[in-house]
Amino acid sequence: MGKAEVLPISLKQHNYFIEAKYRLTLVEKKFLVGVAFFWQRQCEQAGQYSNEVTLSASELCRLTGLSLESTRLFQSAIKKLMSKVITMKHIGTKASSLFHFFYLGHYNNGLLQLYFVDEMRPFFFDLSREFTIYGLDCIKQLHSEYSIRIFELLKQYQNTKSQRRVFRVEELMQLLGIEQGKYHRYSDFKRKVLNVAYRECNAKTDIRFSIEERRQGKRVTEIVFNIET
Repeated sequence: MGKAEVLPISLKQHNYFIEAKYRLTLVEKKFLVGVAFFWQRQCEQAGQYSNEVTLSASELCRLTGLSLESTRLFQSAIKKLMSKVITMKHIGTKASSLFHFFYLGHYNNGLLQLYFVDEMRPFFFDLSREFTIYGLDCIKQLHSEYSIRIFELLKQYQNTKSQRRVFRVEELMQLLGIEQGKYHRYSDFKRKVLNVAYRECNAKTDIRFSIEERRQGKRVTEIVFNIET
């Protein structure tokens, strides 16, 4: 009797989704990544697309490192995610749209049932180019939502020729969903976001990088992430 096939526990997403603008907490981000993984897996196993995904709360926690042990906490996570808005570029154009992640959600006796909006489909299915894949184990031990977003942005460039990603400071803050004025001083942004992401990602994921600052006078204007091979 042959061994059962072990399917990879990884998420595949269009690069436009990685570069989309939205603001999620650590719990909400891990929740979304885990649910999206099960969504892809269930459609793959069924051999057809569906915007519905059903999964157990315990399995979601196991794969993402979440610890949502009560009905109230899961219902709260679903409610908050359903209210969040994502700003997404259209594939192949310069236009963009605003939409939600889910339009319906249920939680009952440890079972989650969620329905993705139709606008999410092109960013997770039928991807043949301009996509990024990473294992869920890489985000499981991360304790900052900004670390996860920076990890995704760098994974997108990990296998490119330059292996370097440059952001204007304001641009990176927008991509990370940081509210305007939250880190008025660059030193606070560096200490609470960049340094944390550097420590967490280099220690707990499969990507290694260094950070370089570019200045205009005394002011830091650009962040360079040098990705190691």
